[in-house]
Amino acid sequence: MTFWLVTTAVSIGLGWIASRLCRRVWLAVVIAALLGGLLAPWLGLRFVWDVTGHRDAQDGLAFLIGPLVSVPVACIAAYFFQRLRRSAGR
Repeated sequence: MTFWLVTTAVSIGLGWIASRLCRRVWLAVVIAALLGGLLAPWLGLRFVWDVTGHRDAQDGLAFLIGPLVSVPVACIAAYFFQRLRRSAGR
C-alpha cells in the first residue's frame, strides 16, 4: 500500500513540475506522462526499500503495473495545474 501512495504523490509532484516547465498544455501532459512512467515507480520502490529494508521477488511487477497508475495521475495533475495557472493569470 505504501508503494501506491508514494507513487501517486510523486506523480502529482512530477505533474506539477511539468506544468511549471512548459507553457503548452499538451507538452506539459506529455512530459508528465514520460516522467510519471519512468521515475514514479522507481522512486516509489526506492522509498519502500529504504523505509522497510525489505526487497521482494515481486518488486519487478511494480515497474509493469506502476505506470498504469502513475501516468494518468501525472497527466491529470499537469493538466489541472496548467488550468489553475491560466485561471490565476486572468
